[in-house]
Formats: sequence, structure tokens, C-alpha cells
Amino acid sequence: PDELLARISVVLTERLDSLKKLHLSEDRFASLVKASPAGIFQTDCEGNCQYINERWCAITGISHNDAIGIGWSSALHPDDRQNIFDSWNHAVANNLPFNLEYRFQHQNGKVIWVIGQAVATTDLAGDVIGYVGTITDITERKQVEDTLKEKEYRYRSIFDNSPVAIGIGDIQNGLLIEINDAWLQLFGYERNEVIGQSTVELGMYVKDNERDEIVGMIREHGRVVNHPIKLRRKAGEILELLYSAEIITLETKPYLQVMMTDITELKHIDEEIRNIKMLLEQSFEQSPIPEVLVTMPNAIIHSVNPACLQFLGIEDEPSVIGMPLFSIEPSFLDYDQNGNLGSLENLPLARTVRGEKTINEERRIVRKDGTERWALVSGMPICDPNGTVIAGYLIMVDITKRKRAGSEVRRLTALLNETQHIAQVGGWEIDLNNNSLYWTDETFRIHETSPDEYAPTLESALTFYAPESLPIISAAVKKAIEENNNFNLES
Repeated sequence: PDELLARISVVLTERLDSLKKLHLSEDRFASLVKASPAGIFQTDCEGNCQYINERWCAITGISHNDAIGIGWSSALHPDDRQNIFDSWNHAVANNLPFNLEYRFQHQNGKVIWVIGQAVATTDLAGDVIGYVGTITDITERKQVEDTLKEKEYRYRSIFDNSPVAIGIGDIQNGLLIEINDAWLQLFGYERNEVIGQSTVELGMYVKDNERDEIVGMIREHGRVVNHPIKLRRKAGEILELLYSAEIITLETKPYLQVMMTDITELKHIDEEIRNIKMLLEQSFEQSPIPEVLVTMPNAIIHSVNPACLQFLGIEDEPSVIGMPLFSIEPSFLDYDQNGNLGSLENLPLARTVRGEKTINEERRIVRKDGTERWALVSGMPICDPNGTVIAGYLIMVDITKRKRAGSEVRRLTALLNETQHIAQVGGWEIDLNNNSLYWTDETFRIHETSPDEYAPTLESALTFYAPESLPIISAAVKKAIEENNNFNLES
């Protein structure tokens, strides 16, 4: 009996120890369940909820009592409910672990993303008696993923629809992995002709080793921006481009992202503009007509051609190019046609920068050596598309010889009139083209009339003579005209 009691005592002690360990284990499990960052649940074979921890309630937004049985399904997002049931039934039917991302929706509308996982629990005989699982809040991760997807969509949209040619290639060997439609259109390729090919193999670089030089600049400075480059199209034409590139990382591997803008046409236009500018400058410099150009906003004298310097008699003076117009003190005098001396502020060139136009205004220039020159001056303001004056341009047509010839004609006419008056000899002229008649002053005096009283015509002039003389005069004039000879009559 003592031995039996001893054995019973040992067995009881061992069982008590086992119970203590079991209670300790249960306490530890309860503590772990309570402190777990994951929501923990247990169901029976039909999916009826039997147990949930506090974290599960916090994630789903419903209480323990509301979740028991099938109450837990009321917290599912309406759009995910059927998919969850289908996935759960599939896992149960095929004895598979349950693993699915889905959403709960709180009563206030807040949506929580979770990843739900569950496995079957069995009895000692191996029969399924229920399921135990967890839900983990992945809302923040899903938001990050959505943000990344949105950024990827925007980038893809920009990449595909950009009018700028964009290509992505391996930084080491130049193999192209992606290009947009603008790139294909610019270089004249089909997509299947270039993906997986390098730009060097395609023969796109005009200058040898240019790609290596560009990659070197990028490695040194991190990027290149608007680098001028020449590349060859599929058909062989050479394009002038602005080339920008930087290193990007895709799946931990560095690639070169390149953006190119075609400036071939702009280059041609620039060249044409340079040629036109050169021709204009040459024409300006070589023009025999005096010309001046003043630029705004400060009325700076931009150009004065040699003809102008010579006309004004200042070719031996220091250059005024680059000086403000209103700061110069000219060595010549400028008079209007009425003899009034013009101030610098009121001269035609100064008026152009105020937006005023001058057409063929007669001016008299008295040069520093005392000689005189006459000109018809035209000044034109030059405006931008908004109507703002950006320059003033002036040209002068030298009429000095004409003015001097006119003066000489007036002098000779006066001398002729005086001579005829002294000799009492009148003069006349018939213009056979328009049958008009001209009398000198003495002829008017002889006929006792004046230009104010009488405008001579061939028919009326004959009335000044006696009727018997008219046939004689008419015959003499006719004969002189026919024979291109002189005649002399007394009447």
C-alpha cells in the first residue's frame, strides 16, 4: 500500500505540474492574443465566428457580440463580400489555407484594407473542427500602392502622349527598352525595329564616340540639359536636336532616360535670319542714301551709315554709335523749309522714337565747314506687335543738286526777263504735244496784259494781231513746224 500511495502521489504531482504549465501556457497565449497587432478569429466548420480578439474589433469597427456567429460579415465592404465568400468556400472545399486581401467598412464609412489568413484546426482524429486565422491592417500600404499606381499612370500618360521624343535605354550598352510615339515619329522607325537595339547599332550618332562623351558628362554632373547634338534618322537625314538626359533606376538597375527636341527647322530659320541680317547690314552700310537707326527704350544710336556721315560732314568725327540720341551735340545745323533752326528734340529722327512718322520733309543742313546740303527726310517708327516703339529709322534723299539747279533756273529766268525788258523783246513757246502756249513776262507787257489777267492759248493769242496778218502768221508757223526751221515776220 505504501508503494501504491507513493506512485499515486507522483502521478498527482506530475498532473498538478502539467496543469500549472497548461495554465501558464494559456495565460501566455491570452497575453499574446491580447497584445497581437493582428486581429485573431476562430470559427466553426461553417464559418460561424466563435472568438475574436480586441484587435480584430478595432480593425473591423464592430464589437465582440456583434461579430459572433455570422455577424462579422456585416462589416465586410459590400463590393468585396461575394468574393470573400467564394474564396472561403473554395479554400474549405479543397482543404487549402485561406489568403485574401479585402476590405471592411466601418459604420462611419471609413474603409480598412486587410489581408486575411486562416487555416483549419483538427481534433485528435484529424477531422476539421473549425478554423483559426488573422487579419492584418494593410490600409497604409494600399494607400501607398494606390499613390504609386496613380503616379505610374500619370508618368505613363505623359510619356506616351508627350510631343517630346523620349527614350529609355541601358546606360551601359545603350539597348533601348522603351520609347514613345514621338520618338518613333521623329526618327522614322517602327517599335519592333528599335526595342532591344542600341542607338549605336542603329547608326544614329553622326559623331563617333558621342554617346560615350554624353554618358561621361552625365556621370560627372548627374544630367545634361539641352545639349546640342546631331542624330541620324532611319532614312539617313541628319537632325539638329537639343538632348537632355538623366539616370533613372528601374528595379534597382540604372537606365538612361533621354528627351530630345527637334530644332532642325529652327536652325534653318536662324541661318536664314543671319543671312538676311547680314544682307541688311551690308545694304545699310553700302547704301548711297543716308540712313540712321535708333533703338529704344533709351534712344540709343544703333547705326549710322557712311553716306549719312558724309552728307552731314561728320565722317571725321568720333563715332556716335552706342550714344543716347539726346546726349549728342551735333556740329551741323538743321533748318526746316521755312528757314527755322530745329532743336534736337524736334528733328524728324527724334520724332520717330515718339511714334511720329515723317514723309519727305524738306530740310537744309549747314555743315561745320559752312557748305549747305538739302534733303527730303523721311522718318518711321518701328513697333512691336503690341504697338510699342522699339526703334526709329530715318533716311535722307539728297536733293542738293536739284535745289541748286532750281536756283540757277530762277536766276537765268530772271536774267532773261530783265534782258527782254531792256530790249523790249518778248518770247513765246508752243508745246506741240499738248498744244499749249507759253509767254515770257515781256510778251505779256507788249500785249498790255498780265498772267493774272490772261492765260495764253494758240487760238486766243492770234486775236492780238490784225486780221490781214493772220493768214501770213499761220502759214509761217505751219511751214516752220513742217520744215523744222525758224521763221521771221513783221506784223
